Amino acid sequence: MEEFLEICEKFVSATSTESGCLWYDFTKSGDVIHCREAYEGAAGLLAHADNVNSIIGEALNISDLIRLEIHASPDEIVKLKEKYGFRLLVDDAHGFGTLGKTGAGAGEEQGVQDEIDVYFATFAKSMASTGAFVAGSSEVIKYLKYNMRSQMFAKSLQMQLVAGALKRLELLKNTPQLRENLWKNVKMLQNGLVERGFDIGSTQSCVTPVFLKGDVPEAMVLVKDLREKYNIFCSIVVYPVIPKGLILLRLIPTSTHNSDDINETLAAFTAIRDKLNNGTYKKLSERIKV
Repeated sequence: MEEFLEICEKFVSATSTESGCLWYDFTKSGDVIHCREAYEGAAGLLAHADNVNSIIGEALNISDLIRLEIHASPDEIVKLKEKYGFRLLVDDAHGFGTLGKTGAGAGEEQGVQDEIDVYFATFAKSMASTGAFVAGSSEVIKYLKYNMRSQMFAKSLQMQLVAGALKRLELLKNTPQLRENLWKNVKMLQNGLVERGFDIGSTQSCVTPVFLKGDVPEAMVLVKDLREKYNIFCSIVVYPVIPKGLILLRLIPTSTHNSDDINETLAAFTAIRDKLNNGTYKKLSERIKV
């Protein structure tokens, strides 16, 4: 247990390879067995899963990760974890509050919540606030609290943020209609985009990427037009985060949006795509001095 605690602390505090963590991408090697063999002399093995991709919305199948095979039943999870000696840490920033029957996140959604050893999430996404948390056994939390370098001189959250977080947690727990309305809006937006011929990748979350073809100057003009003419603000992602020639517009609907908002968004996206395809944004971008 002490070895595992030390690895958790190094991972949570890690800012560089100086942390002493050993990194191994077992998704490329095929399984965690090879990972264990590769680091047979290491103190322990901590599998880290970033559940929902913050840009394209794809969700990792945690159940596959901790079962190591697609069709394993839940009761086999513990046996496999014990057999191969790994623990699981999940970063669920975009899953917490939106996934699962009660909003508890990806583990609840996939029925494996109890098999997650260390769970990270943030108050900055579904709770629209500031701060974050790490959850685990009392022993793990106690160790991290007194050993994480990032906590040594950290200040506590301001009281109004703590009070706000507690109220938001209460709403998440006791107001399921908020989450139900969120997913109603997500489906309406994503289905509407697909019906209009937009490429939204393979998102499985509220994060809704829209892929368009164009260069960086065109993207700058496009997003400004989207904001100033159509009153729609969204994140934009361009090269080098994504390949040259692509523009990614990132939308995340909320439970407070309504059908009028979504229809307005769909109409606006159809309009800006037409401008992109007919060269309007290309001509405007040529006037910009870089």
